[in-house]
Amino acid sequence: MNRATAVAFIFVTGLLAACSASGSKMAQGSYANYHSYLVGKAMKSMQGKGSANAQMALANCYANFGLSKINTWRQLEVLDAAASSSDPESSSVVQFIDGQIQAAYGSTNQQHREALQPYCPDAVGQFGQYLPD
Repeated sequence: MNRATAVAFIFVTGLLAACSASGSKMAQGSYANYHSYLVGKAMKSMQGKGSANAQMALANCYANFGLSKINTWRQLEVLDAAASSSDPESSSVVQFIDGQIQAAYGSTNQQHREALQPYCPDAVGQFGQYLPD
């Protein structure tokens, strides 16, 4: 992460922290936390590909991969709060981190397999062909 990106993330994280400290509450959304949000996002990208079992295994693997890109517990707390809001994808913090995860994940099936391999070698070996292209 370059310096400008880090500064931007810290600024946005601070803004969200200030909002939560001031007593404003986010509406409860459909995701319990950021991991659940990532699982849901991955499931949508694999609709119609493979069995439900394959989709769930790969979606959980993607979520674990995504969480490995989070730098601090504070960032994860902010992302958990944003994911539980009524519209997590409108959060600038979620958009920022999703972009970082997507860049590390790659854009081809082979890049996806390589990114996920350390987190779930069995699932990638068994179901990797169902990862998006």
